[in-house]
Amino acid sequence: MFGEIFEEELSRESVFRDESKLLPDYVPSVLVHRDEEFRYLTRVFKPVIEYRASQRVLITGSVGVGKTALARRFGRELESAAKGRKLNLSYLHVNCRKDRTPYAVLTKLVQRYYPRWPA
Repeated sequence: MFGEIFEEELSRESVFRDESKLLPDYVPSVLVHRDEEFRYLTRVFKPVIEYRASQRVLITGSVGVGKTALARRFGRELESAAKGRKLNLSYLHVNCRKDRTPYAVLTKLVQRYYPRWPA
């Protein structure tokens, strides 16, 4: 009986066209009303592309305003701009709500860039 209910519910069509857009990692192709912030980040990170300098920035704001989406989208664009200029640069997003300690953040870095490193 429960198996039938389970299968019936699983076979039902979703009310969503694309459920992947509900995932926490989803970043829309267009970030509405974030042009100024994106331009600012581009100016801040310009030396990274031009002079291979290091740079950092702190993005703050209320919950749900698009900080993570902006950071992820900018990271992708930064990688693309670097690749187009033959620079070896990659963006890694670390969720510090999940990885709360410096050790956890460092572990993410090591896992990304040295996958054979023993965990």
